[in-house]
Amino acid sequence: MRRRDCGSVLMLGAACARGATAQAATLRLRVPDGLFEGDERDSFLQKLLVLALEATGHGVELERVRGLGTSARLQALVDNTLDVANCGSVNTPGKEVLVLRSPIRRGLLGLRLLLVTQERQAEFLRLRTLEQLKRYRMGYGQDWVDRPRLQDLGFKLDTSVPYADMFRALAQGKLDVLNRGVNEVWAEVDHPLLVPTKIVVLPRIALFYPLDDYFCINPRQPQLRDALAEGMKRIRQDRRYGQLFRAAFGRSLERADLGRRVVWSVAGYGIDADTPLQEFDVLSLQATRARAV
Repeated sequence: MRRRDCGSVLMLGAACARGATAQAATLRLRVPDGLFEGDERDSFLQKLLVLALEATGHGVELERVRGLGTSARLQALVDNTLDVANCGSVNTPGKEVLVLRSPIRRGLLGLRLLLVTQERQAEFLRLRTLEQLKRYRMGYGQDWVDRPRLQDLGFKLDTSVPYADMFRALAQGKLDVLNRGVNEVWAEVDHPLLVPTKIVVLPRIALFYPLDDYFCINPRQPQLRDALAEGMKRIRQDRRYGQLFRAAFGRSLERADLGRRVVWSVAGYGIDADTPLQEFDVLSLQATRARAV
């Protein structure tokens, strides 16, 4: 860790120990920032990180690092080239990094919508069960944390296409369907260079399984994890977390129109033993018709 960061962490530990806020140091934190220009999937993580740490009295400056996939982010924490990143709530890393086990988006990543081509929309709307969906080639990232679980459940996952090319592969018929979180799908379909116009969000169907991101912290910085945990507690209590969540995802949930969808709860998906399942409460935000299939 660079010398300026060491000073911040030492001050952080002192501030947490004495319960002070006004005298706390400015933290300069290295965080991931998408895979390419215009990839906004890390925006909420960054905003939440700043809000939580500011609630403990710290100023925060972010050094954004682009181009790191899931596995590379965790390795960067171990290698001391990132300070905070995200890790999945399934197959969560062990002792090599510090984990704050609270879903940063209330489980929104596990509320999934399907992308298909306009020409095949009617075909997919005739599906009535997950078993029928499992017959189709679904584009998925090789290092996405829940890939093994979905494969174990019988989904036919095609991991041969990189993320940025999946949407074009779908349009060309090389993939049949994509499965995207409500928190990410609208930014993707609205991106004119990422998603071809012939791709649509399938109406009337959604999937749900307990998946989200946790904060993962550089293992050399336990004081940072403690401050982040305290900050998250404070912003949940004073409702600033809810305000940030609504600002970031309220429109996405409206566009998802869950009241008009059947939500297929993916039976057998499973959770880790220490998963705070009560915090994966995104379905409680709107009336939905959910059923296990």
